[in-house]
Amino acid sequence: MRLMLATAGSQGDVAPFAELARRAMTAGHEVRLVAPDNSGVDLVGIDVVSMGVDYARMIGQQGVSVAAAVRSYRSVVRPIMRGVIVGSARAALEFRPDVLVVHPKVLSAPLVADVLGIPYVVVEIVPAMTPTAAFPAAGTISRSVGRLNRLTYGAATASEALFRQDLDEVARLLA
Repeated sequence: MRLMLATAGSQGDVAPFAELARRAMTAGHEVRLVAPDNSGVDLVGIDVVSMGVDYARMIGQQGVSVAAAVRSYRSVVRPIMRGVIVGSARAALEFRPDVLVVHPKVLSAPLVADVLGIPYVVVEIVPAMTPTAAFPAAGTISRSVGRLNRLTYGAATASEALFRQDLDEVARLLA
C-alpha cells in the first residue's frame, strides 16, 4: 500500500509521523512523508518531501504566542500555511497514495482525498479538532477554562476560513 503522511509543526509534530513512517515501511508499505524543514527529527531512511516551510525558524523568531501569530499573520503565518496546504496537495498529486494520514493543519486533505478517491485520516497529537472539556484547543489559549474548553474548538475550526484562498488554489490544482 502507498501511504502518504503529511505533518506540520515542530519536532513534537514531526517525530510521531516519522515513527509511523518507519513502522509502515517495516511492514512493507511504500511511504512518503511530507514535512517541514529543520524539525530536529532524524528522517534518515524515510522518503521525505519538504513542504518548503520552517517552523523551527518561525518559533525562534516569534515564539508560539497567539498574539505573535496575529501580528505576523500576513508576513509569517499565511505563507507557512500556504506551504502546508498547497505543498502537501502537490506532493499527494505527485505520489498518488492509496491513503493520506495527516496532521490537522493539512487543511487540503479532504479535497485531495476526494479527487484521488482515497481515504484520509487526521491524526491529532494534541487536542486540536475534537472538542473536550479536559483541555482547550491547541493554539487557542494556554490554560484550562474547565467546561468552557469545548468552546475553544470553534475557533480552531473557524481558522479554516482564514486560508480559503489557499484551499481555492488547491481546488484549481486538482481540477
